[in-house]
Amino acid sequence: MRGNEPKISPIVIGLTIVAFGTSAPEMGVALSAALSGRPETT
Repeated sequence: MRGNEPKISPIVIGLTIVAFGTSAPEMGVALSAALSGRPETT
């Protein structure tokens, strides 16, 4: 570990992982719809 690396709080890391985990399914649905030629997700 280098001495000049920024310190990242474990709570920030945890919240980032949770945010990605809750957004990933929506992103997958939108990407799937766009690739299939039906951009609407309803």
